[in-house]
Amino acid sequence: MHTSLLLSEREMAMPLSERTPKSANVQAGMIHSGGSSLGAPGATTAMTDNLGLSDFDCSASPMWIFDIRTLVFLAVNEAAVRHYGYSRERFLSMTILDIRPAEDIVPLLREELREGKHSSNKELWRHRKKDGSVIEVEITSHEAMFNGLPAEVVIVQDVAK
Repeated sequence: MHTSLLLSEREMAMPLSERTPKSANVQAGMIHSGGSSLGAPGATTAMTDNLGLSDFDCSASPMWIFDIRTLVFLAVNEAAVRHYGYSRERFLSMTILDIRPAEDIVPLLREELREGKHSSNKELWRHRKKDGSVIEVEITSHEAMFNGLPAEVVIVQDVAK
């Protein structure tokens, strides 16, 4: 099923209960990728368009999608590449643990492993950029199906900016 849903960053930040029925379809996993390969040029854009995230790659805010079972990055937007300093290819070879200071990994794993915990409204975390600097960020995230995988879509705001 291909649907042209548009899920704005504002809608992504809303709790699921406050979303419109069309955006709730993303959460219910009714949108799929159409079989695009992650390695193919333009595949990220095609898959995020199918999620209703047509502004994913052109968003000014760093955004990514990760597999909630393996914590592997499945897609990152251009703002994340610029802000964190990792290439897109490098991001896609990493997990969300790889951008955390070592002392934050255990608390993150506790948070991720809590049953039913795969959506958040404005949580503060620390992230490590490629140059080794640590930044404080506010994240908002929501569950979605991405290329057939249970995933989490994350929007990042650097609170130091």
